[in-house]
Amino acid sequence: MPVPLEVQDLSAPPPAYGSTLPPEYPSENDIRDTFYEAMVDQATSGEGLITLQMLQHPSPEVKLLLSACALIEMLASSQGTEGGLTLLRGKALRPSNCPPAFAVKEPIARLTHSQRLQLKAECATVLGVRRASAAGKFPQLVQPLVRVAGMLSQRDVFVRVVDNVLAYALQVVAPDGGASAPSAVAHQAPPQAQRAPPPAAAAAPAAAAAARSSENSRPASGSFKGISEDTVRDTFYSIMFEQATSSGLFKLEALIDHDPYIFLALSAHALIELVMRSAQVAQGIVLANNSVMTESNCPPTFRAMLHGLLGFKSAFASLSQEQILVIKYSSIDDHDLPMPSHLYAWRTPAVMELASRINGVASQISQRSEFHTLIASVIDLAVDCLRSK
Repeated sequence: MPVPLEVQDLSAPPPAYGSTLPPEYPSENDIRDTFYEAMVDQATSGEGLITLQMLQHPSPEVKLLLSACALIEMLASSQGTEGGLTLLRGKALRPSNCPPAFAVKEPIARLTHSQRLQLKAECATVLGVRRASAAGKFPQLVQPLVRVAGMLSQRDVFVRVVDNVLAYALQVVAPDGGASAPSAVAHQAPPQAQRAPPPAAAAAPAAAAAARSSENSRPASGSFKGISEDTVRDTFYSIMFEQATSSGLFKLEALIDHDPYIFLALSAHALIELVMRSAQVAQGIVLANNSVMTESNCPPTFRAMLHGLLGFKSAFASLSQEQILVIKYSSIDDHDLPMPSHLYAWRTPAVMELASRINGVASQISQRSEFHTLIASVIDLAVDCLRSK
């Protein structure tokens, strides 16, 4: 029988947790990154529990289900971590080192794959997302899992992570917005395989997604006040991870070695994707949660970056896919990944001048200590995902 889950009450006063942590202690970013990867896998897994309709219209119950499913898989992968959860980068989450924002104590659940699928289905039933087909087998696990998911859903940082996962999963599962996709996310290729479109076509779905977002759900520019620094960082994290794993422009070996150029290139490619996805918004940049960052609501620490983005944003309106690829290759210093010969015809002085401006902003970003740490985290997560292909 699986070990019953124990849940620490998050309403209790949090323990002291200093800002300077021993290396083995997990940061909130370590926990967030682990949940992000687990939720992306669940949202695109093809198990049939998370349907396309759920991704298109995610209710609070669907978000709780996604969190519960991710937690189940995290527990299943933590059998070697006694009394805790295995995180990315070799760290573990235990009651003794848990940051107060994620003060949840979870022992290991020893379930087979088929049992985990059954448990997820029972969570979906309890949450009202699907009808029960048979009596539940794991009632002692379902309620604690749902309770933990509910506790996490009250954390602002976790809400942003779930929203980013759902938006990304919808783009992976239905790049055309679902016009021709089946109603359930089932019997599809593994998520990592779907994250790797051909380089020449990589930017097109992103541009289309940005256009759909602006038409259907994007608030008017300036309607968001006080954009948080976390929102900006989460946006870069999501785009950099997508570029590292699906653009085809980053070799696994270079990512493993943390080649210095990777930090510049990921920053540059994220800037390019940001301006492309923001084509429909005047004087603003669309962030991961569909908020629009403008000069009036930009965090002070990112104003120089925003000024640079807005300075070359208009130039992208007339660029071809080939020209965009030339700009992306300009930040890549890898002899094993040369620019295709057919792109040299598009390597004009005007394009290279624009590339130089983008790389200049990217260099400033990648040299900031907090962004250097964030990019290193993206690289490590990307390596884990690419190795699992």
